[in-house]
Amino acid sequence: MPYKLLSVLYSLWFMCLAPKTFSKPASSTALERIVFMERTLDSARVRESKNVHTLASVLGSDKEARKAIIYTFENIIDGFSAILTDPQVEALSKQPGVLKILPAPMYHLPQGMIP
Repeated sequence: MPYKLLSVLYSLWFMCLAPKTFSKPASSTALERIVFMERTLDSARVRESKNVHTLASVLGSDKEARKAIIYTFENIIDGFSAILTDPQVEALSKQPGVLKILPAPMYHLPQGMIP
């Protein structure tokens, strides 16, 4: 129960602080997305396997899913970031265990800050 509450609170915090300026690319453009999954008490290895299996149901194979996944979140939230197109996001959002999919925030440094 505390894990679920903590996960929900963190997700709300993340959504409030995430930048609101996302460009709207063509639907065939693949972008990094953050996929929030239901919190489980499984081991990190089992959760990663579930993430791959869930993504493979949309991409067609475990190999393609592993290529698309950039990072697996394990501590505060369950989920992963992956390169996905809009149609893939739509299909993935219908899979069991997927709570929300958001674009990964892109931060731009001011020109004077670039070394």
